[in-house]
Amino acid sequence: MVPDRSCRLLALRLMLNKLNPVNFDVLKFIFQHFVKVAENCKLNSMDSKNLAICWWPTLLPIEFNDLGRFEAMRPYLEDVVQTMIDQYPFLFCGEEAIVMV
Repeated sequence: MVPDRSCRLLALRLMLNKLNPVNFDVLKFIFQHFVKVAENCKLNSMDSKNLAICWWPTLLPIEFNDLGRFEAMRPYLEDVVQTMIDQYPFLFCGEEAIVMV
């Protein structure tokens, strides 16, 4: 695990850019929708944190053999999905500025 947040963001963007272009476009479309939902969180109560809690199991399907490992990994997996929503312009659109959230 990369300890520095900005290094993790760069590593995540690098990983996303290595995806097959069709897979990248599908993921970009999904997260573009999540950004729109989060922008309306005052109406729908779905900010990026709530979206991440609901969607990480579908987007990052990992088999866990024990509850302890699940509980240890869950916050990190939620954080990945929340980061992909919060940092959408940087991760998916090639914008160089990292949004501080």
